[in-house]
Amino acid sequence: MALSAHDAPLYAARTAHRATSLSPELDASALSALAYNYIRLQMVLGFGSIGAGLNVPQFGTKTSHKLDVQSGMKGIAKTAAYIAAAALVGVFAYLFVHEQGLVVHQGAGASRARMQVYVCLFVLSLIGLLVICAYEVTKFFRDRAEKWILQGRAPTGPVPELEEAERIRASGRPLDAIGLIREYLQTHPYELHVMSRIAEIYRYDLNNDLAAALEYEELLKHKLPDDEWAWAALHLAKLYGRRRELDKSVALLERLDTEYGHTVAGRRAKKAMEQMRNPGDGAGEAEEAEDET
Repeated sequence: MALSAHDAPLYAARTAHRATSLSPELDASALSALAYNYIRLQMVLGFGSIGAGLNVPQFGTKTSHKLDVQSGMKGIAKTAAYIAAAALVGVFAYLFVHEQGLVVHQGAGASRARMQVYVCLFVLSLIGLLVICAYEVTKFFRDRAEKWILQGRAPTGPVPELEEAERIRASGRPLDAIGLIREYLQTHPYELHVMSRIAEIYRYDLNNDLAAALEYEELLKHKLPDDEWAWAALHLAKLYGRRRELDKSVALLERLDTEYGHTVAGRRAKKAMEQMRNPGDGAGEAEEAEDET
C-alpha cells in the first residue's frame, strides 16, 4: 500500500476509527494523534515500512544537504576566526612598531602611553591566537590518542582479514563473513568498529533486524569516540523503528540530540525530532524529497 504525506492524516483517522470500534472506551482523538505521530516518525526516519510506495530517502536528501551546508558553514566560521585573530596580531604589531619608532625618534604626535596600549593589545591578541591553536592541536592529538586506545592502534590501511570477510560476503556467504569478523574481533578486542560491519551484514544481507539491533546495542555499551557512538546509535534508532519499538527509537533520538548534538549524527537526530514536533514542516520536506528522487 503506497502512502504519501497527504495520506498520513487520513490513514491515522482510519486507524483510530478501527481501534475505537473494537474498544469504544478508548479516546479516538488520542488514538488519532498516536497514529499520526507514528506515521511522522516513520516518514522522518525513512523507515519505509508503512507503505511500499513511500519514496523518502533515509533521513531525507534535503535534510542531509542542509546538515552538510551547516557543517561547511561552521568550518568557514572557524577559518574566518583564525584569519581575524592573525590579522589583529599583525595590526597591533605594526601599530606598536610604528608608535615605538615615533617615540624613539621623538616624532610629531608620538605617545608613549599609546605605544604601551598597542603592545598590550598585541600581546593579548597573540595569546588569544596561541590559545586557539593550542586547543586545536590538543584536540587533534587527543582524538588520535583516543582512537589508538580504543582500537588498539592508530588508524592504518586495509586489514587483510576484513578484506577477506568482505570478499566472502560478496560471494553470497554472509554467515561465514560474520564468523571471520568475530574471529578477528577476538584477537583484536579493541577494534570495536568492526561490530558495525556485523550489524550491517545482519541488516542488509540476512534481513535480520533483531540480530542487527542486538549487535548495535552491544557496541554502544563500550566507550567509543563521540562520532562513532552517535552513528551507531542513529542506526539503532532506525532499527528500533522498523521493529515498531518506537519508544526506544524516540528515546535514543532524544539522547543523541541532548548529549551528542555536536556530532553530525546528533544534528540529524535533532532534525528528525524537530520534524516530528512540526508535522507540517516535515510533510513539506518529505514532498520535496520525493520530488528530488
